[in-house]
Amino acid sequence: MDKFELRKALKERRRKLQESEAAEKSSLIKKNLFSMNDFKNASSIAFYVSIKNEREVFTEEMITDTIKKGKRVCVPKVKGDYITMFLIHSLEDLSPGHKGILEPKGGKVEIPDLVVVPGIAFDRAGNRIGFGRGYYDRLLSLLSKTPIVGLAFSFQIADRITPGRFDIPMDFVVTENEIIDCRKQRRS
Repeated sequence: MDKFELRKALKERRRKLQESEAAEKSSLIKKNLFSMNDFKNASSIAFYVSIKNEREVFTEEMITDTIKKGKRVCVPKVKGDYITMFLIHSLEDLSPGHKGILEPKGGKVEIPDLVVVPGIAFDRAGNRIGFGRGYYDRLLSLLSKTPIVGLAFSFQIADRITPGRFDIPMDFVVTENEIIDCRKQRRS
């Protein structure tokens, strides 16, 4: 299956998830993410703001609980072909922006210690299929030393994804069932 077909099939499968099932799995993903040393050691974490009707892994509770832990949280704002991460203090700092997705109303630009990335599909080597616009790959190319974590439901793990020329691989992919260290997979 090529990237286009895989993207279409997995988006459809994800949309068929009941909200309650997505919430339950997202809670398990949060538990796995919060258990990671890279998460525990980061003082500033970039999260995406999930789109519920797309059934992305829900991040609102992760954002709120990370702030409660005393960590700085930043979320993306689209500017042209790029995203910039802005510091937020609560979900109240967000309003509908690009394509109706919640974005920071303003604030301070933040360089994160850890980046949490959405995706439609991932493989165990950290290759990712996103929405096809390249926003995250452009951002991640500037953060070469920052650990990158993809969040996904277990059915979003593909056997193999052929990366594009500008695709940036994940260091980890976290599902409700496991934490995949993609760096080890690339070394073997």
